Amino acid sequence: MVLSAQLTTEWHAWHDARVADLATRFGPLSITDIQWVPPGQSGRWFDLPGEFSFDGTWMHFKVDPGHTVGPTAASLEVTDAPSSSLMAARHSKEGTFSARVSLNTGFNWLLSGDVVVELLNREGYVALRKRDSKAPLLSRFIDVPTFPLDKSWTVQGTFEAFDQPQPHRIGTATPGLDRTETFPGTVTFELDGQQHTFLASGSVSGGLYINFYDYTNGTTTPDWRRLDLGVPDQSGGVILDFNRTVVWPMAFTPYVACPAPVPQNVLPLNVEAGERKPAQTLGESGVNTPVLLVRTGGDIFYEKSLELLRHLGVDVTVADSTSDELLPPLTGYAGLVVVGYDTPEVTGVNEQVMELLSDATGASVPVVAIGNVSTLLSSQEKVAEHPWQASLESTDFSVARFDSEQQVSAGPVYDVTVNDVVARDRLFSQVVRYDEGGTSYIPVREIEPVLRKQQTRKNAEAEGPGSTEPSTSATLEGQVATNQSTESQNPEPQWSTHATWQDLVERFARLVHSQI
Repeated sequence: MVLSAQLTTEWHAWHDARVADLATRFGPLSITDIQWVPPGQSGRWFDLPGEFSFDGTWMHFKVDPGHTVGPTAASLEVTDAPSSSLMAARHSKEGTFSARVSLNTGFNWLLSGDVVVELLNREGYVALRKRDSKAPLLSRFIDVPTFPLDKSWTVQGTFEAFDQPQPHRIGTATPGLDRTETFPGTVTFELDGQQHTFLASGSVSGGLYINFYDYTNGTTTPDWRRLDLGVPDQSGGVILDFNRTVVWPMAFTPYVACPAPVPQNVLPLNVEAGERKPAQTLGESGVNTPVLLVRTGGDIFYEKSLELLRHLGVDVTVADSTSDELLPPLTGYAGLVVVGYDTPEVTGVNEQVMELLSDATGASVPVVAIGNVSTLLSSQEKVAEHPWQASLESTDFSVARFDSEQQVSAGPVYDVTVNDVVARDRLFSQVVRYDEGGTSYIPVREIEPVLRKQQTRKNAEAEGPGSTEPSTSATLEGQVATNQSTESQNPEPQWSTHATWQDLVERFARLVHSQI
């Protein structure tokens, strides 16, 4: 597909503006907490120097003596507003700030250092929301991942206004919090050979948008997305460019109540256009550490490692390059793992995998290749057979031997290939080996004695100078001897290849956590 220069330029300009908007100082990525406040409740929240209290209409904040808290610019705009206004604020000489908000309104109210406190009302429920300009998610934000630009996702539609706007009850991203939204009309359009009629949100004068579901939700995209349509022309015409579909703030943070689509706004297809699910997000435990695992073929075993990575706090996204799905871009990921061996699928590793590996090299993202997929990536003898391999000559990928006969109870054992980011890290420098061509790899069998000695020394240090017997640990997974009498005479733990693998997984988890 050939894209016109104008289409590409305009889309990139739109995308750059979108990224800049997300990265604003107190924008959606700065949201780090929310506190719902029922009438009569008071408390000290968000580490602000003072106490909040809510009388059912006005929210008050009394500043502690000797501390400074001020109003935001938005707060000054509604200070001493008339009683008929939707929002109002005031400030007493005694150091108490007060504000009120009407149904489904809100504004940034107080400023304390790097933190802004927002006051909002959602369906009669009042909350305080913290926006931190030094929030980790905001400070680490670079870009929003998107699907490839495709002009076939741009279609024409027609807006038809209702005689009177129609209210509908809809859900939100906050469980249990529904809301009423008023829809000005419908938008009808044709996509993938089918005609669709959706309820449109917004207004004719200020701009319309549609909230919609599609079959990518929950996998490559969040639970729903939004597409802005702009102001319709005189005949009701609108352009639906799904390449400009955006994710709601709920894709990044749980402390929002983004409106859900009405049930009829469903596209029964995979809309692989616009913004994807972001890799790096905020949860109740903080900012996640996302790692992308790409399976390139073969019945390779990695479930135990996957389970361990997740147990260690790594948020793993698994993608299959042999399916028809587009692989996610590397944007936001702290590490990349490529897994596969000895199948036609591996031999025909697609361009998407090659692009990921190239992006990882350029962005200094830790990469591990497992199985003979790594052999294919480094074998100079196969360049003629696999022309795509020539593009990797300038990268730092390499591989050691592949011994398919090595077996353990957990599954086959594979040599592991790493890039420079992994090889030079202090966690891996003692276990990485190099071949004559500069290949960096981890020979699992060879390093078992090294890891065993390291763990024995750590155990002895932990148990004190009086210790004479090393003890097993979670990483060692000491094996049970078949002869119990022999075991009682020789209690030293037996190191397994599975234990070696587990130790390497733990090292990789620590490495990617340090990237965040």
